Amino acid sequence: KFEVARHQMGPSVEPTLRRCLQTWLSDATAQRQLYGDLEEAAQQAARRRQAVQILGFPEEFCLEEETDSGSTLTMEMELLESAEFVDVDGDGKYLLQTIKEGNPGAGGAMVREMSTIHAHFRIAKLLMNYALKDTRLGLANGASGLVLRADRSKEPVEFVLGEELCASEGDFVPPCVGQCLKLYPGPVTEGTHFEMILRDGVPIREMEKDIHSAFSDGRYAGLPDTSGPVCIRIEVEKVTPACEGPADRQWKGLETMVAERRRAEALEALEEGRHRDAALRRWRRILRWFDEIFASRRWKTEGATTGGSMYDLQWDDAAEPAPLAAPFQFTAEAAEAESLEQRTATVEKVPQGMEVEDALLQQLSPEELGEFAAAHAACAELLGGATSQQHGRCAVQACRLTTVPVAVEVRGRSALAWRLAENGKAEEALAVLKEAQALDPQNTALRDQAAKLNQQDSQSKSVTTLEALKSLKHDLNDSLEAKDVLGLKALLQELDSLPLTWEAAAETKIGKEVGLCAKLSDPAVAELAQSIIARLHKLAKQERPLWVR
Repeated sequence: KFEVARHQMGPSVEPTLRRCLQTWLSDATAQRQLYGDLEEAAQQAARRRQAVQILGFPEEFCLEEETDSGSTLTMEMELLESAEFVDVDGDGKYLLQTIKEGNPGAGGAMVREMSTIHAHFRIAKLLMNYALKDTRLGLANGASGLVLRADRSKEPVEFVLGEELCASEGDFVPPCVGQCLKLYPGPVTEGTHFEMILRDGVPIREMEKDIHSAFSDGRYAGLPDTSGPVCIRIEVEKVTPACEGPADRQWKGLETMVAERRRAEALEALEEGRHRDAALRRWRRILRWFDEIFASRRWKTEGATTGGSMYDLQWDDAAEPAPLAAPFQFTAEAAEAESLEQRTATVEKVPQGMEVEDALLQQLSPEELGEFAAAHAACAELLGGATSQQHGRCAVQACRLTTVPVAVEVRGRSALAWRLAENGKAEEALAVLKEAQALDPQNTALRDQAAKLNQQDSQSKSVTTLEALKSLKHDLNDSLEAKDVLGLKALLQELDSLPLTWEAAAETKIGKEVGLCAKLSDPAVAELAQSIIARLHKLAKQERPLWVR
């Protein structure tokens, strides 16, 4: 039991309130639209009340400044429980209490990226202990009707680490749960129970699926996207690790690749492509697996130098088994990150096999080649830049070596055509796309793409022709003044070989110089010039706008 000066309660938390106001309730356009025509004083009071509610502070002490310096409060406190937390990073942002350690020695799987996890969790406001989300809460009959009560018999929720946002409404798990599993400083296995305090909270958009959709669509742009300080309790009951590749015990060859491809396709189609990044990670995993497969089969293409058998290769003596790798490799920027999402960002290994010789590809079965082509076609479409073009070429290369599903080849060729066009290679892009159209002549998307690429190719050629005509016009004038007949003949032949358009000819007005050449006494020059004039007349009838005629 103790007394405290009332006027000291507010100032003790004032820096935290100011930080919350500056970070989440700044005077932005969306905030001003939210408050409408309220007076400035009323807006400031409303924002301060929001900050107090976000932080979970008592409004009686923190909402208004106390003016009576002599006012005191008599308070009583009873200590019911205490717990010791460890500062994970040493900056007070993430505090950890391990309640129960798992038992990895008993065969328990370790939590890794894309593991399937069965767990219970509770996310609560730190100071008020108000549960924002609790998987053990369920409806029960009480004295006054249905009430929410903790149910120890409830089944744990199931989610894939790193793909929490991709779940449906009923299976939605806040990403902060998976991020806390990553942040745990040690292996998380079946049976691990821990609590983590997040001083800066988590995005409120991550609490429910519909709230996340509303924030993503901009409907909640004016609202602060933070929960305030929270405590997250996680109880891991089962971990099913994702297959790491051909060296993994779970590897089942083609069956594993097909399952991974189907998961990637499902993620791409989910919510109108909102989870394309998650799908891309799956496609890249397949390609990394192919890197390992190529490394294991390369000896078959090197028979001439190694003796023709894998047993002729030099193998290292038996060595000590490699130490178990850390479950997560965080990015270099993670240590300085502000948010939990950035703090737990992991390094994604990039596939290396962008240039694979035909002889090595032919070591794959037709079904494996189909999966190889599908993965590269998807990466070519989802990525951008030079890497995307390389993926597209790999997909087309695989399609040349075997018969793959039409949809896969069409996708690969279409993606490659777009990337070539972006690099100014419209003519090559059209050639690639033409083969895709031959496979699927009724595809309207391909027809639209071909029309755009034809237009781009025409514009590109028009610009090139325009520059050439400007140069030829100048050279023709010089040759006419010098009465250089041989030079005129050569220039006219060059002009005749160009893909002329009415627009380019009208802009340069090169017809004047050609007309002067047609009046010369040299029959070869005059005949060639007259042929070009006839061609220009034909272009005028075909391409000249009606209002110019």
